[in-house]
Amino acid sequence: MAKTERTKEEIFKRRSTQALGAVVREEEAGFSSERHPWEDLYKVIARRLYLDRVRAQQPLLKGSIAENLKEFELSYNIAHREVKLKGDWYRRMPGELLLVDKDSQAYLLQSKKGNSIVLLNEKGEEVRYSTDAFAQANMKAFQVLPLLADRKISKRYLLAFIIKHNRSKVIGILLMSLLVSGIASVFPYGISALFNWVLPSAERFFLQQVSLLLLCLVIVRVLFNYSLKIISYSFEDLNEFYLQSALLDRVLKLPLHFFDEESSGSLSYNIIDFESFIYFISSVLFSALHLMLFSLFNLIVMLSFNASMTMMVIVLSILYLGLSLWVLHKLLQEDRKQRSRALFLGSMVIQFFNGIIKIKQAAAEWKVISFWSHYFAQLRNKDYFLFLRESRFRFFSEAIPWIGQIMLFSWYYLTDGNLALGSFLGFNAATFNLLISLATLGFIGLKAKKALPRYEFLKKALQSPTELSKDGKSTGLKGKIEVQHVSFTYPNQEQEILKDVSFTIDKGSSVAIVGPSGSGKSTLLKVLLGFYELKKGAVFYDDLDLDTLNLKAFRQQLGVVLQNDRLFEGSIYENIVGSANLGIDDAWQAAEMASVNKDIEAMPMKMHTMISGSGSLSGGQEQRILIARALIANPQILLLDESTSALDNIAQRQVMKTLDGLSISRVMIAHRLSTIMQCDKIIYLEDGRKLEEGSYEELMNKQGAFYKLAKRQLV
Repeated sequence: MAKTERTKEEIFKRRSTQALGAVVREEEAGFSSERHPWEDLYKVIARRLYLDRVRAQQPLLKGSIAENLKEFELSYNIAHREVKLKGDWYRRMPGELLLVDKDSQAYLLQSKKGNSIVLLNEKGEEVRYSTDAFAQANMKAFQVLPLLADRKISKRYLLAFIIKHNRSKVIGILLMSLLVSGIASVFPYGISALFNWVLPSAERFFLQQVSLLLLCLVIVRVLFNYSLKIISYSFEDLNEFYLQSALLDRVLKLPLHFFDEESSGSLSYNIIDFESFIYFISSVLFSALHLMLFSLFNLIVMLSFNASMTMMVIVLSILYLGLSLWVLHKLLQEDRKQRSRALFLGSMVIQFFNGIIKIKQAAAEWKVISFWSHYFAQLRNKDYFLFLRESRFRFFSEAIPWIGQIMLFSWYYLTDGNLALGSFLGFNAATFNLLISLATLGFIGLKAKKALPRYEFLKKALQSPTELSKDGKSTGLKGKIEVQHVSFTYPNQEQEILKDVSFTIDKGSSVAIVGPSGSGKSTLLKVLLGFYELKKGAVFYDDLDLDTLNLKAFRQQLGVVLQNDRLFEGSIYENIVGSANLGIDDAWQAAEMASVNKDIEAMPMKMHTMISGSGSLSGGQEQRILIARALIANPQILLLDESTSALDNIAQRQVMKTLDGLSISRVMIAHRLSTIMQCDKIIYLEDGRKLEEGSYEELMNKQGAFYKLAKRQLV
C-alpha cells in the first residue's frame, strides 16, 4: 500500500510541473510568436466551412507548407490533401482550395468568372488570373475538408453537420419542395372548377382558360421538379464527398481497442457500407421530407372539400401507416440477422485469403469451398424468403391508393352523391395524391430498413471517443522517454501483460528491449505509442505526460516500424513518403539511410516501381523500405520492433551503422545479439516485469537472466 501511494505521489508531482517549461520548449521546437501571413486565409477557410476552433492554437510555424497545414489541422477539425488541377476542375471541386505558388505565397480560391480565376491573397486582396496564366503558374493545390468533432457524436450533431456544409442546397431543396407541393395542390381545385361550372356553363372561352391554366401549372411543376432533382443530386454528391471523408477519418481516429473488438471482415464490410448509408441520408431522407410536405398540402385541400370524407381517409392512412410500421419492424429484425450472417461470411472469405498458403499446403481447397457453400446457401435461402415478404408489402402499398378510390366511390354511391361531382373529383384527386405519397413513404421505409443495420456499426463508431478527444498539447520532441510504474491489461481481459515497469531513456541513446516470447515487449512498444490507456503508471516524453499530448502531433514526430508492418500497394516512392509532403529526393535520401537505395536503383522503374502482393520484394528489401519510411520525416525518436529480422548480417550492419550515426533516441525490440550489443542500454523483460537493466557488459558480468538468454547465441 505504501509503495502504491508513493508511486501515485511521484506521478502527481511530475504532472504538476509540466507547464513550467512549456514556453521554452515551444521556442526550441521552432514555434514563433510572430503572426504568420497565412493565418488570415485560415480564418477565411474556417468561416466558409463553418468551423469552430476545437483546441487552443499554437503560434503558427514558420516552416514548410506541410508544417503549416498540420498546425491548422490541429486547431480545427479539418483534413487536407494535395490535388492536381486538371480540365474543368473548378466545376467539381468541393471544399476549400488553398493554393501555394513557387515563392510559398498562399492564395484561396474565390470564384471563376468567365476566363478569369479570382484568388484571395494573404492580405485579403483579390488577384485575377487568366486560365492560361493560372495554368502556367503551376501552383500547388490543397483541398481542405471539414471533419467530425472528436467527442461523442449524436444524431443531432450528425444532421447539423450535413445541413451546415450544404446549407444553400438544403434551403433550395426545401423551397423547391414547398413550391412543387403548392403547385400540385392547385390541380384538385382546377378539376373541381372544370366539372362544377366550366363544363355545365358550356362556355368554350372558360374551358380554354382553365385548360391553359392547368397546362401552365403542369409545365411549371415539371420545371420545378426538374430543378428539385438537380439540386438534390448536387446535394447527394457533395454530401457523399464530405460525409464519406469525415466518417472514414472518424473510424481511423478511434482507439486501437475498438478494432480489436471487431473482426477484419466485419470492419471491411461495414466501412464499405458507409457509401450506401450516406446515400440513404442524402437522398431518402429529403425524399421523405418532400413527400410529407406533399401529403400535408393534399390533406389541407381535402379538408377544404369535405371534412367527414377526409376523416375516413385519415383513418385508412393511420391503419396503413400502423400496419407498415409493424411489418417494417419485423423485416428489420430479419435484416439484422441477415447482416450478421453476411458479416460472418465476409470475415470467413477474408480469413481464407489470408491463409491461402496453408489451405494449399493442406490441399484443403474443396473442404474450404464446402464449408463456405453451407453458410452461403443459408444466406441465399433467407434472402429469398425476405424478398418474398418485401414483395407482399410492396404489393399491399401499391394497392392502398386504389383501395382508397374504391372506398370513396362506394361512399359517393351510398350517399346518393350529396357532394357536387366536381368537388368529389377534386377531393378524389387529392386523396389519390395523398395515398400515393404514403405508399411511396412505405417504399422509403424498406430502404430505411436496410440502412438502419448499417447505422448500428456507425453509431458505435460515433459514440466511441477518439484518441484526439482530449485537448492535448502540441510540442516538439527532443527524445527523452521515462516510463514510471506502468501496469497494463488489454481491454476486456484480466491477465496483466505489463507489471510495474519503470525505466528512463536519455535523449539520443539507443535501448534494446529483450526477453523471451510473451514477455510483453511488443505491448510495451504499443504503450509507448499511446495506443492504449494504462491501468497504472504513466509515460513521459521530455517530462510531459503522454496523456496530455496531442497524439496526432506526437506520432507525427516518431519513426515507427512495428512487428507486422507491411507495404501497401503502390510505388516504392509512395510507400516511403507516405502522407508526408516530401519529394523524390527526400525518398532517395531515406532509402540511402536504410541501405536499400542500390536495390531500388537496380529495378527497372526505380522509385516508381509498383509493389503488389507479398512476393514483389524480398523480406529484407521490404524491411529496409519500412525503415526508410520511418526515417524520412527526420524523427527525434525511433521505435523498431524486429525491424531487421529478415536482413542478412551485412545489410543488418549497414543499417545499424546508419542508425548509430543519428543523434536520435532509438528503442529496439531485437533478438539478434549483434544488434543488442551495440545499444547503450538493455532492458530485459520476463512475464511482464523488468528483471534487469544495464549495458551489455554489465548484464553479462551479472550472469543473470539476460546472460542465460545471450549465452544460447554465443554457443
